[in-house]
Amino acid sequence: MAEQAATSRPSDRGGPATWWLAIALLAPASWAWAQSPSVAPISIVATPNPNVFPLLLALDRQPQLPVRLLAVADGAGIDRAFAEQGADAVLAMTATIAAKAAAGAVPPLRLLDIALWRGFTAMVRGDVAARTLADLKGKGYIISGPTTGGRTGGPDLLFEAALARSGLKPEDLKLCYLPVKAGVDWLMTGKPLGDHANCEPDKDLPAAGMLMVEPGVSGLTLMSRLPFKPKVDARIDIEPIFTGFKTWPARQLPLGGLAMRVSTLQDPARAAAVSQVRAAYAAAIDEINAARGQTLVRMALARRIASRFDAHFGAFGLELPVLALANALGDERLVFRHDLTVAAVSEELDRLLTEIIRRKPPASLTH
Repeated sequence: MAEQAATSRPSDRGGPATWWLAIALLAPASWAWAQSPSVAPISIVATPNPNVFPLLLALDRQPQLPVRLLAVADGAGIDRAFAEQGADAVLAMTATIAAKAAAGAVPPLRLLDIALWRGFTAMVRGDVAARTLADLKGKGYIISGPTTGGRTGGPDLLFEAALARSGLKPEDLKLCYLPVKAGVDWLMTGKPLGDHANCEPDKDLPAAGMLMVEPGVSGLTLMSRLPFKPKVDARIDIEPIFTGFKTWPARQLPLGGLAMRVSTLQDPARAAAVSQVRAAYAAAIDEINAARGQTLVRMALARRIASRFDAHFGAFGLELPVLALANALGDERLVFRHDLTVAAVSEELDRLLTEIIRRKPPASLTH
């Protein structure tokens, strides 16, 4: 829901016109105040994932942006949104998009913008001596999704590819797939994984750690600092494991972004709305990055994003803690950018996605 501006009694320093001028001057120049109500909206489906944060900020800044956000709980919801709700686009991990496109689970898509470049960390309990993924061999470990265990989802595929780079197979760890809230509970209490209904009974070890994405990393780190809570470290960054690429920085990966139906892109009547949405999304990324070193500004942005997130995804039992999000937005562990285009990285992106999803994605996705 759009926030309503607070009213104020006019003073001798200016009437309503002065107030509107001040507001306009304080707003980023890239934000438009009003859009034509006749523009057909672009329906974008998204699970609760970091790629949606810039869109939520864009919607807060431009309430009349021609977007219909279809919030879904998991990857199956993405499939249904395209099949039953007329989704035009998806905000998700590039691996998720590529896997669904390769399997024919969604209509032909084209990746338009890569937004998320860093965010995944293998969390490790402080009492576990592990500095690399290889050190986790034989230990219990949790893979989580926002509302489900996330098995075969984008984070799971990314983690398995990172294990392979570390000389391991999933079978070398005692993996358990849990919703994020249950995963944090099992990790912090040290209960055997096999005690959870989602895990096989023979997985009788406590979790040594948990794969998380920001702002979950920041949230769990803050929680572990509370009295009587076990320490959990953000110890193993996932992105630097994937070496051998030259078109993006060594500690980043093209992790997620916006993909759109080819048929929507080919419709001249939708071109203006598509351009408008992409510009607003990019402007939101710029505003997030500009606030990185400004604590108060970052907190204000986090509140706006969290409010929109809770409104769209709260029905799934989720909420976005403002402090955790503000910390994540100020930390180099969460990186948004839009300056590297799909065309500039397409060759190596195809190679990376083929490695992660273990099949070649459709050429039309990136070319």
